[in-house]
Amino acid sequence: MRMKIDERFEVELAPETLDVDAPRDLDIDMAIIDEGLLLAAESLGAPLRSGGTRTGRLTAQQPDALGLGDLQRELTQIARHEVTFMLFRDERSARRRGLRMFAPR
Repeated sequence: MRMKIDERFEVELAPETLDVDAPRDLDIDMAIIDEGLLLAAESLGAPLRSGGTRTGRLTAQQPDALGLGDLQRELTQIARHEVTFMLFRDERSARRRGLRMFAPR
């Protein structure tokens, strides 16, 4: 299933990722691979992990400061689960973390 978020973002999701019967306390961690955003998050106080290749989950205020707040709120509404972001320096770092689903720019 392809889901167009807006003119900039389109994501392909496996059907099992849209399980509406999943527990309500489930959250969805989304990785964004963008070195510029990673460095901007660091300047906002986000600690870098794994040798500086990624952040942990962004705090409640950081997505807005990085221009990701509207996207996060929209995805949360669509998924009916909290969506949080982690930023990665590059695709290799994300794959080492075990991420499986990638969407092209």
